[in-house]
Amino acid sequence: MGEDRAMIVLKVKNISKQFKMGDKTIQVLKDVNFSLRRGEIASILGVSGAGKSTLLSIIGTLDRPSGGTVILEDKNITSFNENQLCELRNQKIGFVFQFHYLLPEFTALENVAMPGLIQRLPRKIVFEKAESLLSEVGLSDRAEHKPNELSGGELQRVAVARSLVNDPVLVLADEPTGNLDRENGDAVYALMLKLSRDSGKTFLVVTHNETIAKRTDRVLTLADGVMI
Repeated sequence: MGEDRAMIVLKVKNISKQFKMGDKTIQVLKDVNFSLRRGEIASILGVSGAGKSTLLSIIGTLDRPSGGTVILEDKNITSFNENQLCELRNQKIGFVFQFHYLLPEFTALENVAMPGLIQRLPRKIVFEKAESLLSEVGLSDRAEHKPNELSGGELQRVAVARSLVNDPVLVLADEPTGNLDRENGDAVYALMLKLSRDSGKTFLVVTHNETIAKRTDRVLTLADGVMI
């Protein structure tokens, strides 16, 4: 019957990316195609320099492709202007990076709530959601602690909670455990898998770790800018 359109959250169609370096053109991505279903957790696997982070930045609208389109919930977001992209990122896409990027002057709870406050959602509702998410990631007792009072694993769990506070349709994670030891890294990945299953959110995780990638529903392998 083909793909169920109602179930497809993300379509990446013929994405390419080139950079100019002097008189040379560096081809980073070449005609990349794939789609993700609602509630699916997929990984993009590849060695350093394969184009994984560039692809994730394009999907997350932090960078624009040289060619091709990104379709999110049936909307061609590559055609959006900057104001539309800012609104889209805040409302529809959650981000988890290798470094947590928490604001040092705010508590864990305030950091989780921040995307909702930026969107000017009702303060009471935002903080109730932030408290619930901190509980889900096992950090209720650390809600009033600032980033410098948290461990590396705790910081990244706060970042995961923050990525979900605005109820996004897609969560993008770029090497989210790259700065963690193996035990904490495994715990954060297990948490993301659980949250994906429990919430029905679509997760796309960039990693170079084959063991971690195999724990996701689907592995997309990127080599020299080409999806294998």
